[in-house]
Amino acid sequence: MPFRITVEAGAIDATKSDILGNTNGGVAGQPLNITILGKDAFNNVNPNNNPPATFTASFNNGGASASSSFVGNGTYLIQYMLTTARTYTMTVTYNGTAQQVKGSPFNAVTITPALPEPSASVASGTGIVGGTAGKSLTTVVLVRDRFQNNITSNLPA
Repeated sequence: MPFRITVEAGAIDATKSDILGNTNGGVAGQPLNITILGKDAFNNVNPNNNPPATFTASFNNGGASASSSFVGNGTYLIQYMLTTARTYTMTVTYNGTAQQVKGSPFNAVTITPALPEPSASVASGTGIVGGTAGKSLTTVVLVRDRFQNNITSNLPA
């Protein structure tokens, strides 16, 4: 006496695990990260990925899903990149089941267009073919990013 007793964290409980990082979105084509702190049913961090766990982020509206990798100390990292500018719903699930992580689904993951790309943009109208001096001509430019997302505001000079 006294005896030393070591108590290990239990298996991960997705409903107790915390999501940190970017759940709001970003720019098309930009890598985004979500960090998950895996906790057991008693809120203990499971530091060793034992038993092994995988988290998956899935996106509605055609976004690809992304799986986690264990980075140590109970932390899992999901890296994702979306190229279509729109608002997605992101659902984060546990071990290939329908069990969702605390806070999931995240309803406002907004991806905005990337910088304008001249080769993806299109000009139309009489002003692109020429005209007569002193007469107004119309040209309309549809500005797009490299992923073909239309850019309608906040254009750079």
